[in-house]
Amino acid sequence: MKGMLLVIAVAFGGGLVTGKYLFRGAIASPGQCLDPSESISQIPEEYLAPLAPAELLVPAKPQFQCDGRQHCSQMKSKAEAQFFLANCPDTKMDGDNDGDACEMQFGK
Repeated sequence: MKGMLLVIAVAFGGGLVTGKYLFRGAIASPGQCLDPSESISQIPEEYLAPLAPAELLVPAKPQFQCDGRQHCSQMKSKAEAQFFLANCPDTKMDGDNDGDACEMQFGK
């Protein structure tokens, strides 16, 4: 019984290696690729259509919001500090004025 299973496993594995049982429809052949010299009008419409109408695309809610915090010690992350530096008034998070917030606390 073990010998029979070994023979089946080897035969199946050999078929996979040689590609006999591979699904070839998922692999594009060179002839299936779009020739750069072809006109865009030859591209099927479904490839050119947008994925969703613009009115359905909802912008992501900002992760942070200005709430009066001004100092690095009040920040939980470098991203939060950068947001505050770029968007909130009266922050004190960029001592050397290089645009990089809280370098001492979070690094560059």
